[in-house]
Amino acid sequence: MVCWLRIDKDVRVLESFADACGVSQLRLCFKELREYTSAMLSPDLLSLAGQATRRTAAFPAVDPTKLAGLLRKTSPMPRGRALPPSMPKRDTAESTAIIKLLLTPSRK
Repeated sequence: MVCWLRIDKDVRVLESFADACGVSQLRLCFKELREYTSAMLSPDLLSLAGQATRRTAAFPAVDPTKLAGLLRKTSPMPRGRALPPSMPKRDTAESTAIIKLLLTPSRK
C-alpha cells in the first residue's frame, strides 16, 4: 500500500508541473492515474465497491475490473508497521471483499 502513497506524491508533482507549463489541459493527461490512485487510497473503497452509481460518481475514469486487478497485485501492509493516518488499514480479507464486489455485476 505504501507504493500508492508514493504514486500519489508523484502524480501531485506531475500535475503541478503540468499547471506550471501553461499548456492548456495538460493536467488531464494524469486524470485516470489520479483517480486510480485516489481509489486505492480511499478509506471508503469497500462501501463504494458495491455501489456502482456512487463509485462512478467518485471515480468516473476508473474501470472496476482494472481496479480489482490492481488490488490483487497490491500487498497489504505488514502488521505492526506504522502507517500515515490518511492511509486505509486494508488487510487481505478486505481487499478480497472489495475485489468480489467490483467484479459482481452492477447494482444501481
